[in-house]
Amino acid sequence: MGNCCSSESSSEESKPDLVLNLTGVQGIDNLFQAASAPLKTLSEVSESLRNAINAYQTSTGTDILKDYTVADSMFGMLYIFSANIENIISHIDFKLIDESPYLALDKKKLPQDMVKIFEDWENLVKTLEDTPEKLEHLQPQIESLEEEAKEFPAKAENIVSNNNAGVIESARIMKKVGSNVSKIIKARTVLNSISNDTKMILKSIQQFCSTVEENFPNIEDIGKNARKEKILQPRKVIIRFWPDQLRVDQEAVKKLEEKEKAEETKASE
Repeated sequence: MGNCCSSESSSEESKPDLVLNLTGVQGIDNLFQAASAPLKTLSEVSESLRNAINAYQTSTGTDILKDYTVADSMFGMLYIFSANIENIISHIDFKLIDESPYLALDKKKLPQDMVKIFEDWENLVKTLEDTPEKLEHLQPQIESLEEEAKEFPAKAENIVSNNNAGVIESARIMKKVGSNVSKIIKARTVLNSISNDTKMILKSIQQFCSTVEENFPNIEDIGKNARKEKILQPRKVIIRFWPDQLRVDQEAVKKLEEKEKAEETKASE
């Protein structure tokens, strides 16, 4: 995601830096303190969505895949449920619904360690659905702030001049001012990126829901084979049975195996 966390957009995962740095000059800092509130809220929206995606990706073990999308985690969730529950579709009353969270099942029939996976899914859907309203509220604030920020360098120069700051100190202050203004101007791009990525993920969820039923036989077969080989742990199910094995990151698998071996060695000492 552009500024959140999914390769469903073109840019790499990144955490937007929208924290404004104080200069130590009260008049200048007053400008940026007033501007910091909407930027902080925007950062929180971005982080909330990123965390929701990361939690779902991790709980489904699909963090081991290259070119990850949220749809991967949705399929991964069903593969894992199928591995741990025989006749998954009928046993847990699984069905598609038109309202959030779009996938319905009887959580009481899930093994306890599977419940968190579905709850991470519910949390992701809620976060995705809450995000547009938050962004809509923020957009006029960000746009207004961007216009105001264009005047901040000139205002800061006047304040610095009136404070009789030395050349080096003035340069230090104005460097921070320039950095802060760049972050404010960047905020609109961050907001648009979150908005576009949210729409893209919701669209991918809709596409998943429109095709998942035709994949039920494959989901059941993966579960049957996993139970036969006694592979039930989420990430191991993904590593062993993901349909496109070229997408399983073998370097990441190797590191994971080395870590597990080291932990076993340490535990036996």
